[in-house]
Amino acid sequence: MWFPASLLAVVVALPSSAQDRLIVQTVGSTHLSFQAEDFHRNEGTYKSNGIDPAWEWVDVSGGGLPGGGEADGGMAMRSSMLGPWLFHDGRLTYLVRFAQPGTYRLYMRYSFFDVQDNTNYGNEDSVVIPVDVAEFGSTPTYEYFLPGFSNDPTNGFFEGSNFVWNNSGVDYVITASDVGITHTLFMDTREGGFTMDRIVLHLDPTLSINGGSDGSDSNGESKALDTLPESISFGPVGQAICSPANLNSSGAAATLTVLGSTTAKLGLLRLEARSLPPGQLGYFLVSARTAFKPFPGGSQGNLCLGSKIGRFVRQVGLSDSAGRLSIDVDTTSLPTVGLGIGAGDTWYFQTWFLDQNPTSTSNFTDAVGVTFL
Repeated sequence: MWFPASLLAVVVALPSSAQDRLIVQTVGSTHLSFQAEDFHRNEGTYKSNGIDPAWEWVDVSGGGLPGGGEADGGMAMRSSMLGPWLFHDGRLTYLVRFAQPGTYRLYMRYSFFDVQDNTNYGNEDSVVIPVDVAEFGSTPTYEYFLPGFSNDPTNGFFEGSNFVWNNSGVDYVITASDVGITHTLFMDTREGGFTMDRIVLHLDPTLSINGGSDGSDSNGESKALDTLPESISFGPVGQAICSPANLNSSGAAATLTVLGSTTAKLGLLRLEARSLPPGQLGYFLVSARTAFKPFPGGSQGNLCLGSKIGRFVRQVGLSDSAGRLSIDVDTTSLPTVGLGIGAGDTWYFQTWFLDQNPTSTSNFTDAVGVTFL
């Protein structure tokens, strides 16, 4: 189900390694537009020390960006200044949903910070992005170099004080079957000092990057792109119950996060289980009631849902190498229960999964209750 922007409310992003954002294109829009800091996850460290994040959150108020800089909202994401070469060290993950099919051109607003020798931006001017839709959700391979215009850090206009736009020339073909599902878009570090401010995916591949919204006409400034409205960014909803869950073989208690909107008629909901043992089968559960049933059927966990439990068995899956498992929910027809989500309803979600701890067993995440409007 898709919806006009008038029904939606923007949730403000806050600094975190897991922003848990879901970015949604509204019906009738020609683009997806989002801030670099509206990521779902920020993962990876500078490999030379294994400690410092490879993607750094920088802003005007907290440091990293000069006062009076042009970063949209005063925030941006910068590839670590610790070294000039960070090929795939860090990964920003963006969750995006398209409202209409078409061929979308990637535009990016960016700046550079000199890392190596303070003579040019030759070692700070690139990032790794997907080459096509087939690479969504996998390691990106396109080494995207952005122009420096004035290439001298001392006399140039970058260093976070100036941000400009680039037309990447990279297109993503979204088919009808791609509409309404969540896509995972990875952006990997390549060189230190490269700084992303805003990302636009637009049906028009010819938008001008010459002519700024502030009246200037310098290369890289774009009134057409600067004035585009942001797409809607959703965050977590609901209240955790039965938390924490019992420990599993990963050494952690598995958790459940629900992303989306509590407005029932929007039909926008995503479930993500975390801290599962990697490579284990699991599926999600739903009920209108809560309960507490410890160790059901010999499980090592606790079932927190009451009677008439729906099981998302058609979306059974394996946890990934990071111990995560996720699905999009069809809110018009919940499994087994046979009901859709309506205004005033409260539904409870949980995840069941297999484990080897040390012998074959199963376990559960905590549960999350969501009341819909």
